[in-house]
Amino acid sequence: MLVQINMQEHYGGGETYTASLCRAAQSLGMPQLLIHHPKAQFWHQCIHQTTPTRALGHATEIASYLAEYSEQSVHILAHTRLPSSFVQHCRSRGWRTHALTHMPQQGRNVTGLAEYDQVYGVSHYVIRSLREQGLQNVYAEPMYGIAQVTPATATDPVTDNNTASIVTPASPYDWDTRKWRDRCLATLEQVYPFYQHWHRAQSAPAPIRLGIVSRLTPIKQFPQLFQILSPVLQKYPAFGLDIYGAGGYASVRDLRQALAPIQNRVRWFGFQSKVAAAYQQIDYLMTGLPEKEALGLNVLEAAALGVPTLAIQAEPFTETIQNDVTGLFYQDPRQDQGQSFAVLLSRLQQRAFQAQAESAQAWLAQFSPAEFCARWQRALAVSAA
Repeated sequence: MLVQINMQEHYGGGETYTASLCRAAQSLGMPQLLIHHPKAQFWHQCIHQTTPTRALGHATEIASYLAEYSEQSVHILAHTRLPSSFVQHCRSRGWRTHALTHMPQQGRNVTGLAEYDQVYGVSHYVIRSLREQGLQNVYAEPMYGIAQVTPATATDPVTDNNTASIVTPASPYDWDTRKWRDRCLATLEQVYPFYQHWHRAQSAPAPIRLGIVSRLTPIKQFPQLFQILSPVLQKYPAFGLDIYGAGGYASVRDLRQALAPIQNRVRWFGFQSKVAAAYQQIDYLMTGLPEKEALGLNVLEAAALGVPTLAIQAEPFTETIQNDVTGLFYQDPRQDQGQSFAVLLSRLQQRAFQAQAESAQAWLAQFSPAEFCARWQRALAVSAA
């Protein structure tokens, strides 16, 4: 039996991965349970209605709930750091404990991860960061995600109507209601949605649309990236930027400031649950800075839909993008002040780049649902041996 524990309150790449593993377990005929945070109200929209779930807030509640399970063949998979006492409790019952790391671990305290039977990384980049911290229980194979946009849902496990081409502008803010400022601004937003004109470019929409399709979180480092790239883009009026995603107040504020040189060519559409529609509106996906990224599921989503990605040539993007096939690389602008990016814009302005469909399919095979299932089947078999 596979018991996944994901205590995130907001939806992101880790939750997409968790939902993919729910579907994989179902395909493999493996009994499963998903334990999630009570405030996470999105799970019924992204997993099949037959997937057993339980909303529990604390490790003690989880331990109490799992006490009724007498099975010996139980795999506990944590997507969240869990208390040492809980991990030891699970191991004392003869259960196998696993931790999946969705972020590179450079500079992080990984002591708690040493207590698990097996630790996984979602890319070679993450695996290396774990081993550099001295962990000995790291599984060698990267547990890549899936290059797939359409999730299974409670209403329709096949299509989810996720290919609809309509994009409805929404708030770019993901308010943290624990903060007094955010509570006030969230209330003000309901009365007067002050962002409502941001989705309309101040000039005619630029013919070539770059796009951000991502949560606007600090680990993406979009403000730092566009602090350098905006002056470069200012010289290329054929390019505009569409932003599909939401973030905290500071993240949105800092990104708006970084985009000031091209603000009349930027459109904000906020969080979009139907991400396929967002990809259909853009010509090229833009990633953030690489070092805090673990994999970049949006890169795989874009490739699955034939949308090329423009990314810095560094891990983990070199694991998920095949240059001149599913996307194009440029040098880190912190090293050359955006000169390589300018050369790339000149190239794209003269001739559009299209993903090479046949070669892309061969490349994306390693990120297929079938390979995803096979990887996890191998990993759990190794752990159980």
